[in-house]
Amino acid sequence: MNRTETMDVKLLLVVKDQKRERHYFDVLNEHGATCRAVSSLPDAVTTASEEPHCGVLVDMQLMLKIPSAQRMDVEDLLNCLPSATLNIHGPSGDIRILPRGVKASGCTSVEHFIKQCACSGPKIFFHRKRDPIHYNVTLDISPEFTSPYKTVCIDYSAGGCFLFCVREDFTVGRTVWITMPDAVSESPRKAVVCWIRVWGTTQSIPGIGVRFVDVSD
Repeated sequence: MNRTETMDVKLLLVVKDQKRERHYFDVLNEHGATCRAVSSLPDAVTTASEEPHCGVLVDMQLMLKIPSAQRMDVEDLLNCLPSATLNIHGPSGDIRILPRGVKASGCTSVEHFIKQCACSGPKIFFHRKRDPIHYNVTLDISPEFTSPYKTVCIDYSAGGCFLFCVREDFTVGRTVWITMPDAVSESPRKAVVCWIRVWGTTQSIPGIGVRFVDVSD
């Protein structure tokens, strides 16, 4: 890949150690990408909501230090944009990349990731304040609720919510219908699955993040 193919790719790099930051910068610049560096994942959420980026790269050391209060915001960010975890392998200095979420699925190298980001283009992360409201929820893929799945929401915002779920048929991009008997309005709401946290992959509650869709759309 030559530099002209990636000259407009701006990445958000999350790394605290300055030596590792310089090494990442050098390698990413060699592949034609420019970077904005921040030192924490909460800072990344703020920066991504203020400036457009094509993707997010997180140093492996910081993935182990996500504050619990910001975990959902971080998950939203890493699923909104192509994202991956980086690590420096031994004395060789080779960079290992581990894609996160469907938008970077299949990326096996830094070059491949940058190319995927170039195809996606720059985007602003629209961050919404979440409230830890635990509504009872009925979830189905049909607006008639022919096979309802009873669950609860872990948090809620004006634009969507995170639902506890371990079913495998609620895939990313799938349209679902939701009722919340405890909410002010019990009318079914149309939503789209934006990201999934699979059971057993992290020490966190498994489930799906959904975005509400206006029925008139």
